[in-house]
Amino acid sequence: MGMPNTLAPLGPADVHARLWLAFSGALLVTISITPSLAHSRIAPFLFLACWLVLPLRGAVLRFYHRRKEPAKSSGNFGERLYAAIVVSSGASFVVWARHLALSWPVTLGALLFIEGLASVIASLTEWWRLSTIGLSLVAITCGLGFPFVPWNDIGAFFGAAIILGSLISAGILHWQIRRTVTRVSVA
Repeated sequence: MGMPNTLAPLGPADVHARLWLAFSGALLVTISITPSLAHSRIAPFLFLACWLVLPLRGAVLRFYHRRKEPAKSSGNFGERLYAAIVVSSGASFVVWARHLALSWPVTLGALLFIEGLASVIASLTEWWRLSTIGLSLVAITCGLGFPFVPWNDIGAFFGAAIILGSLISAGILHWQIRRTVTRVSVA
């Protein structure tokens, strides 16, 4: 497709991670539409626990592999700079929007829309980042939808968007892995 292919290839574990995000979205939808769960004290903790499993697992694996391998540079400077710019501009936008007394749905919607556009651009810069386009579309969809969705239904809307975006992302990544494996075995 004419995209650079300089990152380490992703594998089935990364597809499973995207499917876990889809499961987390399904859990959010279930919590949101089930009144007994929505008013339960344990529901937010259950959702956060599911949402945080992947970053915690990744941190533990990085720590474990770092101890076994010789020291090397952790991450690309461009990636760290991109992350710092996106996070700082997002935080600045929230402060600015709240100073203007914009409502939370409008503020969060605009922030998600802006972050989603930045993520689409990043998704199109590298072959192995292409699969994140599904999650970028989630951010854009939620950004456009949050101001119009009643606040009580935000969880179900956000969860449904996470399910769809994660499944799209997992499907693209599965296709990329199969395409790469097929090319390697043919060559």
